[in-house]
Amino acid sequence: EEVIQRSTKYIAVDYGTANPMVFLKIYHDPEAKIIYVDEEYYYDGRKMLQQKTDLEFAQDLQEFAGDGVRAVIIDPSALSFRVQLRRLGFICKEADNDVKNGIQETAALLSSGQIKVNRRNENMIKEFGTYAWNEKAAMQTGEDSVIKQNDHAMDALRYYVKTVVNMRRMLA
Repeated sequence: EEVIQRSTKYIAVDYGTANPMVFLKIYHDPEAKIIYVDEEYYYDGRKMLQQKTDLEFAQDLQEFAGDGVRAVIIDPSALSFRVQLRRLGFICKEADNDVKNGIQETAALLSSGQIKVNRRNENMIKEFGTYAWNEKAAMQTGEDSVIKQNDHAMDALRYYVKTVVNMRRMLA
């Protein structure tokens, strides 16, 4: 509770229409070097058997976010959704989508205990183990590549880390 009171609130978004749409409510306390993922919104249109429009998702985000959001860090592929959010008054920042470095930085913060996740974020917790390196590709080409599946909440977190977090300050 104390972390939330002295922190800056962000919303991180992994945009999905065929895939799940994810919003994360993130509080960042740079003084304590803690990132707290408080809440998740996870809508899977396939499971629900009903797709939503950008306007419906924007209204959901408005309700989910509440007051005092510094910025929405949003999937760079989500141009139409960014436009809709800006019309509702949100400050949107296109996320840095550097997958490899984003995963490494997110993993470093998770392993150091600087990212805390509320237990009720079931989808995010299920996804923690889904970011996996493609070992076959690494053996064939010598390069690290990521297997990208069932990682929507983790993508939203990665967007936040790669776009907002100053790693030198966090790990100092």
